[in-house]
Amino acid sequence: DINRSDSGGRKQLHWSTLRGDSKTIAVLLQYGAHVDARDRLDRTALHTAAHLGLLETAQMLLKAGSDVNAVDLFGNTPLHFAALRQSFELVSALLQWGADPTVRNREGLSPL
Repeated sequence: DINRSDSGGRKQLHWSTLRGDSKTIAVLLQYGAHVDARDRLDRTALHTAAHLGLLETAQMLLKAGSDVNAVDLFGNTPLHFAALRQSFELVSALLQWGADPTVRNREGLSPL
């Protein structure tokens, strides 16, 4: 099952994103991987791409329909992670895709 979870709730799409493996990500999406599948922390593959500063991977996930404003268990969006990493190109791309810079996480912090 392409959308099967491991013990941490991560799917194959999460692991391929962690590796920055865009070829495998493309195949997984082509064969029905849920682009916004969540792990145990309610993070999507886009959260992972943003956390790692993977601009091309993030763009691929966004083109596949990933929710740019998905909120994890702690209230963080992908924009929170990209800003924390100081990945300015990725921050800019997420904003262009409609990321909301005013969303506050559980600590009351906005991404910017």
